Amino acid sequence: MIGNVFLLTEQDARSRLEVETLLASAPAKLRSERPEVAYVLVHRELELVVPVGPDSRQGQGVLQWKDASLPALMRELLGPEVSLPEGYRALWSTYLPDGQVLGRLLEIDPS
Repeated sequence: MIGNVFLLTEQDARSRLEVETLLASAPAKLRSERPEVAYVLVHRELELVVPVGPDSRQGQGVLQWKDASLPALMRELLGPEVSLPEGYRALWSTYLPDGQVLGRLLEIDPS
């Protein structure tokens, strides 16, 4: 779904809000409050940063990895595998050339 191009239904909007809310929660809170969630797929995101000069002219755009602005759950689950929160097990990870996790599929232990 690309929200900037297509019209979204109310159901789409509710689903998107639910996902954003879950990703903003702490890992322990997700486990305790949503035991039906069995897997989480997280990935880093790129953003295009375009500087704007005092004369309102746009400079050259630069792609940057979003880190500080990632939701809480994503930040914690994209860290080193040895520091994953309790109850989360990495099933699959892919890495950037510098060793950072690009994406990860995790299984959540319901207990």
